[in-house]
Amino acid sequence: MSGRHRESKALERVLATPGGGCVSVLVQGGWGSGKTSVLRAVLAGAREDAATRVVSASADPLECGLRYAVVRQLFERLVADGADSPYGGRTPGSARRPAPWEPRPSGPSDPMTGQDAAALRDLHQLATQLVSQGRLLVAVDDLQWSDTTSLRWLRHLLHRADDLPLVVIAALGPEDARSNSAGIAAAVPLFQHRLTLGGLSDEAVGSLAEEVLGEAPEPSFTTACRNATGGNLLLVDALLRGARASGRPVDADLAPRITEFVPADLGPAVLTRIEGVAPHTTATAEAVAVLGGSPTVDLLTAVTGLTQPQVEDAAHALVRANWRSTPASAAIRRAWTTPSR
Repeated sequence: MSGRHRESKALERVLATPGGGCVSVLVQGGWGSGKTSVLRAVLAGAREDAATRVVSASADPLECGLRYAVVRQLFERLVADGADSPYGGRTPGSARRPAPWEPRPSGPSDPMTGQDAAALRDLHQLATQLVSQGRLLVAVDDLQWSDTTSLRWLRHLLHRADDLPLVVIAALGPEDARSNSAGIAAAVPLFQHRLTLGGLSDEAVGSLAEEVLGEAPEPSFTTACRNATGGNLLLVDALLRGARASGRPVDADLAPRITEFVPADLGPAVLTRIEGVAPHTTATAEAVAVLGGSPTVDLLTAVTGLTQPQVEDAAHALVRANWRSTPASAAIRRAWTTPSR
């Protein structure tokens, strides 16, 4: 997997640990660190194993208020397609049972009582039934946007999965983007292993550059690329694509000008990720990009029309989410201020 070969191999070794019990791994990192790419690489390998059933979901910030949104992604199609599923109503002579996430006729319930307790029980029975047929791999991307009920189910599952032939992998983004901090805090400690994705090393940047550019770059180019991006995989890849499109030789002369080759499509991609970090982050980030350097809070307040506390809160959120770090700001600023914006 481009840029994250070492981390992907480490994760594969963890998942290949002998034994019939549950293995759970949490992949953590900031925006653009490659969490989704690592997850996809692992899933691609798992799907080649006929003895492993793979179910996956990607949490959506627009669905974080829905009940069992992630659980539905994981199991809805599988339950509906199962010829012998009690939820599909396909077994001759059997009536269709409501799926675990569907409302019961008795109406809504309080947390952990009534319908919720029944749903958790039925979902655990479903997982037990699936693992009786072979190893089950459950993967959730963007766990930070998961709904409350799905997080409750995940915690319930991890508490009871020690003896099951089960693999649970989740990718978790930065703290500021978490729509359900309490639910995340309750589930995260139950993961057995954690893989944290930091910035790419010079070696990893050089390897990725050779893969994208078709030739090994000079060390000065690799260092300049890493310094301009802080090793952020999304930004590194964008710079390399821009350098390749320029047709310029990848040598020491190009290194000081590396941020000139950020493709225009990076700006919208970055802004999409920033929008969910905290209130007013988009306006603050765009103002910083246009002004350049390190503008004062007073100047940002005047440019954005926001109050001083709003600007300060947004700036702190961007720093915590690693979008205002000094190494990455040059590449992001270049993307935001291209004529296409």
